[in-house]
Amino acid sequence: LLSAGCFFAHEQCVAQMHAVPAPELAVSVLLLSCAAAAYTAYLYVSFSGYMDIVVTAAAVLGIRMPENFDRPFAAENFLEFWARWHITLSEWFRIYVYNTTLKFLVSHGGTRISITALGITVYFFTFFIMGIWHGTTLTFVLYGLALGGGVATNKAYQSFMRHRAGKAAYRALRKRLAYRFLTRGMTAAYFILALTFLWSSPTQLHALYGSNLWAILACSSIGLTISSALVLIGLDPFYRIMAHAINSENQKIRMVRLQYIGILSVELLLAGYLVWFSGTSAPDVVYTTF
Repeated sequence: LLSAGCFFAHEQCVAQMHAVPAPELAVSVLLLSCAAAAYTAYLYVSFSGYMDIVVTAAAVLGIRMPENFDRPFAAENFLEFWARWHITLSEWFRIYVYNTTLKFLVSHGGTRISITALGITVYFFTFFIMGIWHGTTLTFVLYGLALGGGVATNKAYQSFMRHRAGKAAYRALRKRLAYRFLTRGMTAAYFILALTFLWSSPTQLHALYGSNLWAILACSSIGLTISSALVLIGLDPFYRIMAHAINSENQKIRMVRLQYIGILSVELLLAGYLVWFSGTSAPDVVYTTF
């Protein structure tokens, strides 16, 4: 239900983007930001919820499956985000693409001086490949470039800060509350805008906004950073409760039982929803769409 609601909100925002002729800059920024945020919420709820059902159903049958999502929007940088989002995929690429490629390059001419540059380059290559793993059309090529650019920039920034400010000073900076929520907001905003390639092409956006496109994207990124940071501040206590529950084995068992009961409840609600709105089609699970 929540997934369908997020998808409906996304489609309404997109419809307004196309319906309003030559809107003001503020209206364009608001509609694009809301459409992008609603799509990200739909993607997360659909995919993470689907995986919750799979993991829980397996646990009921006595099969332990790995978690695929671990509070990704609590991540304080883009690299950490991908250690929390679609964990099984990112782990596979880290082991079989990143590690393998980096070892090969180091053994064929890499030196201690260039290891940082090699690491940044291989990060870009790995996440670019991860992007086009979803599909080989221009949409997924651009998505891969956005992912690769994000992790490469993140790694370069970390290396620069450790070298320029020192490890201790950089570690102290990362512990500051304002810095933590700012980086979390920036991480969320970047991912939200990167996902825009999955529902709208650059050609479509340019046709809508023309020469104002870059200004709208810049304003949207700032707005999404601030709004994401504020939302995440509110969600932080909830994340702490979740982390405590997940780390408790007894709580895990109780959560599995509650989730099993929850699955039956959701199935009944979903059945009623489909019967009531039989004239409409709910969005597919994300990978069916892909």
